[in-house]
Amino acid sequence: MDLREQRAFEMLDNGKTPQLIDKETFIVPSQTSNKKYTVKNKSYWLCDCPDFRHRHRVCKHILAVRLWIKLRNRTQLDGEIDELKNQLIEENEKVFDCCPYCKSTNYIKRGYRKTECGKKQRLYCKDCKKYFVLDPVKKHKGNGQIVTLTMDLFYKGLSLRDIQDTIRQFFGIEVHHETIRRWINKFTNEINKYVSKFEPKTGLQWQIDEQIIQSKKDNSYCWNIIDKETKFLLASNITRGRETEDAKRVLKKVKKTTEKQPLIIQSDGMRSYKKAIKDELPESYHARIGGIPQKSFSYELERYHGTFREFDKVRRGFKSDRTAMNLVNNFKTYYNFLRPHTSINRLTPAEASEIKLKLGQNKWLGLIQKSMN
Repeated sequence: MDLREQRAFEMLDNGKTPQLIDKETFIVPSQTSNKKYTVKNKSYWLCDCPDFRHRHRVCKHILAVRLWIKLRNRTQLDGEIDELKNQLIEENEKVFDCCPYCKSTNYIKRGYRKTECGKKQRLYCKDCKKYFVLDPVKKHKGNGQIVTLTMDLFYKGLSLRDIQDTIRQFFGIEVHHETIRRWINKFTNEINKYVSKFEPKTGLQWQIDEQIIQSKKDNSYCWNIIDKETKFLLASNITRGRETEDAKRVLKKVKKTTEKQPLIIQSDGMRSYKKAIKDELPESYHARIGGIPQKSFSYELERYHGTFREFDKVRRGFKSDRTAMNLVNNFKTYYNFLRPHTSINRLTPAEASEIKLKLGQNKWLGLIQKSMN
């Protein structure tokens, strides 16, 4: 990406949008003053700005018009997809506090059940005459609150033995660290299956980059694609190399997450991206960004890499690429659906992407309830 392309992006980001006069003429506001320049599109492009008149090269105003035209002509979701999305939202707004046997809400409180984790409220259904407990975590040593606490602490960077010590200190419950691992794997896998059916509403600009992780006492590469506007992590993949085919794998994964293609996809100057993006996302404009002055363009993805590194460093490397990929997918769910971001008004990326699940204060418990239903 050269300087003119960069400034064209900045103009559109700052609201300096072109004004359409007729089929061939556009009025583009100046980036640095109150002036306005005329851009014409006949059989070739013309602009009356000093940069074009003196250098006879495509200027930032012409580039801004080109991007604006592509943005204006961008296709929207059709009615069938919108209808399907609304059905999914309605499905996830159903009441989950019902009798597990007959699905009735006609129940009353009747005593308590004593467990190692304390008392559990016992309920009685007036319709089917059965007793039950409203807790999605059943037949486990811990209840829903304790299990979700272990999951939250794990993805925030604590080790299994640190979590084991926390549960013992604050709840007086002895739990083996391998039991905590089984809890985390079991319920995160159920949540992954549930959230995989939702398609996020993404913005116009994506970012792709890779970071080094330690696997099998050696280095592997974790490729990530993130939406700049919503901070939604769209896809991740682990490979041993950084060739074109390795870059294509994560791009093929992202096409399963969303059918849309971005207007712009940004990457660094690595050669593997050029052909991979051209083959897999042919409708998108590939913006190759490199150099320290332009480092801020990949801020969203670099911020995610820093967050993942806080989780990764406690693991001290992964036993295999398969283990690493499993944990990367689990962390992706935590990052998208449970971790709020200050840059998007304390929303999660899923909420910013218009995936409305109404999970309540304990988002982990809300997701377990919906995934286990």
